[in-house]
Amino acid sequence: MSNSEIKKESSLKVKTYVFVKFFFVVAGWTGLSRVSGVIREMLFVNIFGISLFSDVYTIAIKLPNFFRRFFAEGALNAVLVPRFSGLVAASDDEGLRNFAKQILSVIAVGLLLFVIFFEMAMPMVVKVIAPGFKNNYDVYTNIVHFARIMFPYIWFISIVAMMNGLLNSLNHFSWPSAISIVLNAITIATLIIGKLYEKSLPLSTVMHLLSYSILVGGIIQCAILWGNCRKNGVPLAITRPKITPEIKQVLLAAIPGIIGASVLQINIFIDIAFASTLPIGAVSYLNFADRLNQLPISLFGAALGTTLLPSLSQYWRNNDRAGANLVQNKAITFGLAFVLPATIGLFILAEPIVALLYGHGKFDSRAVTQTMLALKAYSLGIPSYVLTKVFSAIFFANRDTKTPVIIAATSVALNIVLNYILKELYAHVGIATATTIASVVNAVISGTVLFSRDLLKFEAVDCANIVKTIIASLIMGGIVYFVFSKVSFYTSGKATFFYELLCTGLPILCGIVSYALLVYKLKILDRVVGKDLQ
Repeated sequence: MSNSEIKKESSLKVKTYVFVKFFFVVAGWTGLSRVSGVIREMLFVNIFGISLFSDVYTIAIKLPNFFRRFFAEGALNAVLVPRFSGLVAASDDEGLRNFAKQILSVIAVGLLLFVIFFEMAMPMVVKVIAPGFKNNYDVYTNIVHFARIMFPYIWFISIVAMMNGLLNSLNHFSWPSAISIVLNAITIATLIIGKLYEKSLPLSTVMHLLSYSILVGGIIQCAILWGNCRKNGVPLAITRPKITPEIKQVLLAAIPGIIGASVLQINIFIDIAFASTLPIGAVSYLNFADRLNQLPISLFGAALGTTLLPSLSQYWRNNDRAGANLVQNKAITFGLAFVLPATIGLFILAEPIVALLYGHGKFDSRAVTQTMLALKAYSLGIPSYVLTKVFSAIFFANRDTKTPVIIAATSVALNIVLNYILKELYAHVGIATATTIASVVNAVISGTVLFSRDLLKFEAVDCANIVKTIIASLIMGGIVYFVFSKVSFYTSGKATFFYELLCTGLPILCGIVSYALLVYKLKILDRVVGKDLQ
């Protein structure tokens, strides 16, 4: 091997090590964020249970969250991050600052008009997204009311999402990943107040406090990242927006990406629309199940997507296929090594996990069972969602936003058809199953297209590691099931928090230890974090 080849290989090892390092930074902060989110949901269900208010809140908060992911995180960041990364790579600091201010101003003014329009059109919007409630006056009017309070949150959080992309391009991942903890802390504090004064405060008052705390959280999140951007040499300001040729190109490129990067969110909204035609509670069952399902998805899928796109953009822009393939394969191997055991564990332990986290206060045994069934159905789609995040990053790094939208449209159409069929057979569980099947189809088609274009290419060692990961995950699943069956037998009828914690925690601990040993013995991650550094 020549000196130049040795230097190039050494450079690849260092760069992929940096990717792994940033992955753990993002995953760590995202994990803390999701744990705080689960604590928030635990307090919420303790106060509201499965009720009119739980369905109202679920739909009202989904609106700003949906459009945040739909516009900002999904589409714009897929286009902005490669552009930001290009300016950073070219050391064009002045160009980066000017472009950031221009795109911020366009987003801020455009979203302000968007928020005003939706505030006025909210009654019609609710009829579209939750058609099953339009004839239920109490639910319908409450959704409209609380959605109007919370919807302006999209303005602040979309600005936050843009700043996240900017900071990620500068290789700053901690604050962007940790920022949602701020919102969770504020809403948790609000719910604690609601719980302490539960006997004297009406539920409607607690709901109003919670809704306004969402807005306060958005303002604080925006202020923190604004200061962080300034600290890192990119001071931001909202000026008179100008649609320059460069901004126009970004916006046009984002249009197909709006759907392509947000297919899961589209499918979730379709789920809500169909669930609204079922009895009260179905929307909440799906929401609480999805919250738990989002733990591994957000922890690993979001971390992979966030850290992968800036790296891949540089590799493909420089036509460095070797570097791109190495990082892509590592990302897939790395992601599957975490999500496959998480999927199996979540499916096996769905009932004790739901009972432990939600099964208290006004969340009764029926609610536990119905949420558990939805969680089992959702959990089977976790690997496909994480793979889709990696596949999407590859498309976007190659500046292809059209192919993902075509694939996404197919997935959405399939989800609608399956919802019609499965809802009638299995109610809300059928709806969750339809989303999972659509997610799997999305991943399969995306991967097939990438292989056919030679943008994705596995080496023998990558295939071997994936097979070993599947085997190790199945063995771990057997151990988890065995331990759970024994512990649940001995704790049967002892419905205390300690026994619930034991019934959940011991199988999880045994699963983690056994899987870690298998990964070490089978050398599954040596290529990702070990031998590449030697």
